[in-house]
Amino acid sequence: MLATFAFLGTLVASSLYKVAFMHNFAKDTSVTYVLNIKGSGDQGDLTADAELTVAYGEKSEKGVNAKVKPKSVVFSMNGQAMDMGTPAETPAVLDPNGMPDSLNMNNADALVGLTFILSYLPNAELDENQTFDVKWKLDTTTLTGIGRFDGFEDLNGKKLPKLHFKVELSPNGENPGQLEYDSLFDPVSGHVEKTSGSIVIESMNLKFTQTRKS
Repeated sequence: MLATFAFLGTLVASSLYKVAFMHNFAKDTSVTYVLNIKGSGDQGDLTADAELTVAYGEKSEKGVNAKVKPKSVVFSMNGQAMDMGTPAETPAVLDPNGMPDSLNMNNADALVGLTFILSYLPNAELDENQTFDVKWKLDTTTLTGIGRFDGFEDLNGKKLPKLHFKVELSPNGENPGQLEYDSLFDPVSGHVEKTSGSIVIESMNLKFTQTRKS
């Protein structure tokens, strides 16, 4: 009987998968993301769309040198376009979680910052169903909460490991945003392929999807 239980325990353990959720920062490569947001609040209906490329360079003691190249940022409120401008190309140093050494969560730059947040990886090898803490701080901006390796999901014919996040973003001491979302990670490419979920900031409720274009 004991041998039977031991055998069943081995089967259960073998059914769980271990995945290394780590960014691929290979020099002279890049990743392009497209972010789409829709929602509503006290001021009406909001939509926002952005596309940006992050190009990776040399590694340094502080992290990976990169260039952030926003290609387009479009906002509209109640169907009326809002000219928020397109953020300029900027250098950044990325930590192992993929987070930059500077983060501006105001106006159009907020979409750039959100792209990095939605690409966050724990930089760790996890067992299926294992949880991890999200603790990131830059000056007075914090990202805190919990994540979980939440099994697998099909995307374009690939079965990809999924991370489920429930975090709070507090930008520069302003009103915090509550984010809950799923990220599909490709261990082969070393990139987050798709992220989808929601943001709640006071009376504003937003749904978003971010996909890797290239």
